[in-house]
Amino acid sequence: MSLQYLEEWEVAHGMSTKLIADEAVWQLAWTRHGIVAARASGEVNVIDVHEAQIRQKNHTVHDIGIVSLSCSANEALLLTNSMDGRIALWQWGEERALQVVAQTHSVRDQQVDGEPVRVEAWTTALHPDGAVFAAAGEGASVVLYSAAPESFGQALERLPCDALDANTYALTLQFNREGDLLAMGTNTGSVYIWDMTSHTLLLSISGTCALLTAEHAEPVRTLSFAVPHTSFADHLFVGSDDRTTTVHDVQAIRRQFHGHAITALQGHKGWTLDVQAGGDGRIVATCEAPTSQAPDISTRLLAPGTRFVVGGDDGVVRLYRNAGANNCLGRIPSKEPGVPPRDIVIKLLSRDPNNYADAPTEGIRRILEQATGRTIPRSQTISTEDIEYIRLSTTVATNALLERNGERHALITTKGFRKDIVKIGNQARPAIFDLAIHKPDVLYDQVVEIDERVTLVGYTSDPQASEHAVQFSSTDRDAHVVKPYTGRDRPPSAGAPGAPYVAPDVVRGVSGDAVAILRRPDEAQVRCELESLYAQGYRSLAIVFLFSYTYPEHEQMVKRIAQEIGFPSISVSSDLMPMIKMVPRATSATADAYLTPVLQAYLNGFFRGFDASLRDGSAGTRVEFMMSDGGLTSVEHFTGLKSILSGPAGGVVGMALTTYDKQDGRPCIGFDMGGTSTDVSRYAGQYERVMETTIDGVTIQSPQLDVNTVASGGSSRLFFRNGLFVVGPESASAHPGPTCYRKGGPLAITDANLVTGRLATDMFPRIFGPNEDQGLDIDASLRAFEALTAQINAETQRTLTVDEVAHGFLRVANEAMCRPIRSLTQARGFSTSKHVLACFGGAGGQHACAIARALGIQTVVVHTYSSILSAYGMALADRVFEAQAPCSETWGAASALERLQMRAHELKQHAVEELIRQGFPLARIHVDVYLNMRYDGTDTALMTLKPAAQDDWDMQRVFVDTYRQEFGFVLKDRAILVDDVRVRATGRTFDTLGPSVLREHAEQCAQHGYQAFPVAPALAEAPRRPVYFDGCGRRPTAIVRLKDVAPMHHVPGPAILIDETQTILIEPRCEARMLTDAVLIDIQ
Repeated sequence: MSLQYLEEWEVAHGMSTKLIADEAVWQLAWTRHGIVAARASGEVNVIDVHEAQIRQKNHTVHDIGIVSLSCSANEALLLTNSMDGRIALWQWGEERALQVVAQTHSVRDQQVDGEPVRVEAWTTALHPDGAVFAAAGEGASVVLYSAAPESFGQALERLPCDALDANTYALTLQFNREGDLLAMGTNTGSVYIWDMTSHTLLLSISGTCALLTAEHAEPVRTLSFAVPHTSFADHLFVGSDDRTTTVHDVQAIRRQFHGHAITALQGHKGWTLDVQAGGDGRIVATCEAPTSQAPDISTRLLAPGTRFVVGGDDGVVRLYRNAGANNCLGRIPSKEPGVPPRDIVIKLLSRDPNNYADAPTEGIRRILEQATGRTIPRSQTISTEDIEYIRLSTTVATNALLERNGERHALITTKGFRKDIVKIGNQARPAIFDLAIHKPDVLYDQVVEIDERVTLVGYTSDPQASEHAVQFSSTDRDAHVVKPYTGRDRPPSAGAPGAPYVAPDVVRGVSGDAVAILRRPDEAQVRCELESLYAQGYRSLAIVFLFSYTYPEHEQMVKRIAQEIGFPSISVSSDLMPMIKMVPRATSATADAYLTPVLQAYLNGFFRGFDASLRDGSAGTRVEFMMSDGGLTSVEHFTGLKSILSGPAGGVVGMALTTYDKQDGRPCIGFDMGGTSTDVSRYAGQYERVMETTIDGVTIQSPQLDVNTVASGGSSRLFFRNGLFVVGPESASAHPGPTCYRKGGPLAITDANLVTGRLATDMFPRIFGPNEDQGLDIDASLRAFEALTAQINAETQRTLTVDEVAHGFLRVANEAMCRPIRSLTQARGFSTSKHVLACFGGAGGQHACAIARALGIQTVVVHTYSSILSAYGMALADRVFEAQAPCSETWGAASALERLQMRAHELKQHAVEELIRQGFPLARIHVDVYLNMRYDGTDTALMTLKPAAQDDWDMQRVFVDTYRQEFGFVLKDRAILVDDVRVRATGRTFDTLGPSVLREHAEQCAQHGYQAFPVAPALAEAPRRPVYFDGCGRRPTAIVRLKDVAPMHHVPGPAILIDETQTILIEPRCEARMLTDAVLIDIQ
């Protein structure tokens, strides 16, 4: 198996220890509980993904090699069968251990439809719902059997297929994710597909029932249906002994059009033994049987394709993952007054266990070596005596959520909501016209219901609600009722069902609402339930009760008992985000319980690389972490829920603080173009945040920076479909990469930039090709574009040139990247042309001028640290502490403003005290106040920022203006409700960051005149090459190294500016002005 740009991880914590066994690994399954490996000896292993070690061995069921292994959709059940025909059903038990719940020694000698089953099962497949399984063998007759433990192995039905004979042998069976299709591969090279809703064969070609008959002349040993809702969603992958994997259109098969291959994947030198499509719709992994060494038998990818596992005849299970880059920035202060600090930039792989155990620790070690001149051995813990502070962002939680590789945990919720609240969710469908709906799996493994219930007194549609409302003696939580509810509907009874009415206790909630306590939880019963969970191996809990945002006492009681039992990770919805709406609170709490243990394990590994004083803070070194909302926090406040967008947040902060200038006033658009996608953001003096987002089907209720993403980047693939130029969303990824990477990859945006002359090939690093020692292959890109141009001209009866076709794809890509920018600006009532485009990321400089011109933007800024702006942004970010409380106020009601001001004052005092405790003086603390406001009768609330003036509480004006800006209308006759009060306290790290890029340029122009920037002398000596531009064809273009252009000089277009990390294209009628820390481009 050839793996490029991926690292082999067959070690535990960087030590060279393989997962050795004496037998071949024949089958693999990747579940949330671990990797299940089935071996040639019949042994079943459970392997811990995090520790890279075998956690369980089972020898008791199979005595000979296991030839198939399949899972139910929820991964709760697994099915195995061995060469002797024995079949076993497994289930996860306590301590994440597999246990056999049913087995049969044989499925022979049963009657199905009056005919006997005469052969043993060679291959089996468990239906996604876990109710039945399919089995086949000699003769390829497929029979459905019961998978229920009480009737396991009982024959139910034979699937029809008249053309099968004794010479046909079933080699593999596979259900699709929905369970409505079953595919079978055979020794004849044929593939058969049944419709499982009607239990009929889908197609009959020329009187036979074989599908895909002309695709493979050799046995088909592997099949894989793609994961739904990806770009592979309607594809079936078929691997054969003929060394080819064919791809088939499932929709064409469903409609009985045809089953012929739409493309073929080649490259193997031996039999294709296993194939699987990744969950991101971008990666397909196959393994083969080479002629000279032991074959890899089984391959399994973990969505979204960032990791996969391989097992082979050498008895080793290998785990592979992406080896992404880690950027480290060290700032060394100068001992000389007035001399700016020295910056050290380190780039290294995020995982390289052969050389180091943790990438951030290794980056810090290298920076300290350069800063101090001392050698620090990797085996030695790092002293913090020379470190003032460390700031980190991480994608650990993001990857765990996308890969579904978080912590096993239980959900504790109100009785009656066991199977409903999170599974049903808000019923939002990702694709409203998709008839085959795939609901994302829930994150928790088990639900425990607690017999507790509270409710609010009264009803929202009461026209006389204020007259009927309960009145309390004061605004304190312990206030007593002085006037009971007088409305039409009394609170439900607190007594047993069927018993006489019992008036419930009524208390004042945190929000000020009257809360009726119908049932209090039984502490003994709660303790019993939690002790049972602890005994089953659960160490993480999510606690979510109805109305806990205003009455958190029941959640807190369960939390206290869980702490007494010893649960190390407890996520309480009223602690995380005490907001109305139980569904997002529940999904947020389960996400936090799922991710926080993984994050804590990562942080523990990081802290192990330093002396103990780093974590306890005794040495005075601060460790701060970037949150999803763009603020820094301490380790005790850094949770999984707050870290989901930790990675991109630093880039937005860096863009805002280096580019935006308050005096200039123009808002900034962040344009971060990478290999597979482009992220855009907006900053106009305040960070734009959202309080609720959905990530990979999981709704998160937590403040996050508003970042829009489009699947268009340097590796986005190019297609000509139905007479149209199409870019993406499919990506060539890093392997094989674009055609010019010399690995047989498809045409991509990078190829279009290359053939139009926008990349300086002789200045690119020589890291391409099979041995990673060659440059970009422009000839391969040209040949591919010539073939595509010939196809386009033949279909359209035109005479386009290669340059015109390549540039056409670039225009399509640029338009795709303009759309999310327009969504952040024009769709919200802002003029795009009145913004500054701040470009960062590895590929953005090649498209910045074209993007700006398409949007009418006149100024582009590319910072010196554009390729590491996330790290630079963390260096500039501020420490943040937030506090929030629910309320139930109607704006303009009697005393409402007074109560809101009192609540805001209490929260401000708490937040300021916390930052003072963390070491910030009061003079460096700034506090913003927000009200979460909405119109009565709507559920769309806007977090509205209070005006800066201390006495300005005209929040209705701000809310109405914001609502009109967001939606284009206002509801004039509706009351405005306030659901929450929130404060955000910021401890400023720097008093000043120096002049922004725009301020520096304005000051230079004011002092020397706009035309005072002379032409860079390096331009005269720079080499030139023809570059294609729209409207003027090929133009001689200077290739200039950025280091050769001094500040306060300019480079007129056309030109290409390059350094070690980026390429900036200056188009005709554009001009690049060099400043101290950035390139400013004027678009004319």
